[in-house]
Amino acid sequence: MYTSRTIVMALLVLVAAMPAVSFSAELTQHPQAHPFTLVNATLDSVTGVAMASARSGAYEEISLTEALRGGRASATVDIPAGDCVRDVRVTFLHGRSQVFPAVDVCRSRTLRLASQRQPVADGGQAQLLSAGSP
Repeated sequence: MYTSRTIVMALLVLVAAMPAVSFSAELTQHPQAHPFTLVNATLDSVTGVAMASARSGAYEEISLTEALRGGRASATVDIPAGDCVRDVRVTFLHGRSQVFPAVDVCRSRTLRLASQRQPVADGGQAQLLSAGSP
């Protein structure tokens, strides 16, 4: 038989764990569409952007109103609700595309494409990734 003290302790542990479970669920899904900025600091124009849940391969096109010219042009697009961690596929003017795997679009609101291949920091405000130019 369980004592009342054992039952109370078990309930306290269960209740204490509930916020952690809820918090981790918030980090894996974004419940509504939200803005995301794409900065193109490459020499190539970006003609398309698509996103998919990480490793799913089920890409959905994200609408760009016009090609995003190289040289630090930027555009803000709406990302549909869904998983926080997504693969981002960027298509350049002459059909070349590059996939950026596992971008956390809930923690980061910007993807920066640059000619160098090393990550660029932005004071913790946004996760900035780099794309190479041919």
